[in-house]
Amino acid sequence: MGSMARNDGTRPRENDGASAGLKPKKLYHGALFSLTDFKTKKIFVGGIRSTLTEADEFKNFFSKYGKVENHQIIRDHSTNRACGFGFIIFDSEEVVDDLLSEGNMIDLAGSKVEIKTAEPKKVSN
Repeated sequence: MGSMARNDGTRPRENDGASAGLKPKKLYHGALFSLTDFKTKKIFVGGIRSTLTEADEFKNFFSKYGKVENHQIIRDHSTNRACGFGFIIFDSEEVVDDLLSEGNMIDLAGSKVEIKTAEPKKVSN
């Protein structure tokens, strides 16, 4: 039986599914899963204009899609200025699915913002 080593002394790479047209699996906090299987109640909202400073205005806008359990506009720790993105947590995954089925750009207070499912923080090495 032949060796698993190549002529250059390296081992062959394991198939990550990409060559078969599958989405590769990613590692988040030790759990291996496909992003297509990932369900969440939390969305990322990017491109928030700096004049939108009231978190309640942010929450009220998304409340028309479903019950908002939590909301946050991310701020710079040293300057307290808004960083231009935030998060919304709804009470159900279905609200997120319905909202994203309409596309990933939405008009928020007169400007287009990007919305997508929030992914867990990636494990840093």
